[in-house]
Amino acid sequence: QREVEELKRKHPAQIQRLSATLQGKFAQRAEDLREQLLHVSSENDQLNKDLRHLSGSASAWFPNFSTYKVSMFREFLEKMPPEPATSDTPEAQMAADFGRVLSALPVETRRRVGYYISSLLGLRSTRMTPDSVEALTECRDHNAWKIEQLTARLQDLKGSRAGSKEAPQQRASNIVTAEEPPPLPGQ
Repeated sequence: QREVEELKRKHPAQIQRLSATLQGKFAQRAEDLREQLLHVSSENDQLNKDLRHLSGSASAWFPNFSTYKVSMFREFLEKMPPEPATSDTPEAQMAADFGRVLSALPVETRRRVGYYISSLLGLRSTRMTPDSVEALTECRDHNAWKIEQLTARLQDLKGSRAGSKEAPQQRASNIVTAEEPPPLPGQ
């Protein structure tokens, strides 16, 4: 009985100490959570700002991205593993990704892309065998354009033989750059 009386007497003091301890811990935890919330909110604002900047940058570099984002080759590209680059330079990374994109294309499309790129770079592959009507038509159009350019240059050189030697070179270079090659099919 004496123990019960003593416990009743000490009980309010123990409750008071426990309550003060818990209030202190709760206040400390609430303050920590407020600081965490401020930090996370600040970080979130910065990430949103970066996202807006990158989205704007992407639309500046690739204005029609939304159009070609839904390409019929997208499924093939998603299934293809990334090609390892030969080095860490941006050029090597782009070349590796370009190789991945080319390998996702059908053979005929890949051949046409190679044909036009080699034409733009001034490289003509002698191993290429045009085996379709479209390929032969492209080859014929390009050859006709090249023949026109060379014929015009030859006529200019023959016609100006009597004149000065600097003028034909200048006129010939003007002729070569004056015209464009025939447009790609479908343009």
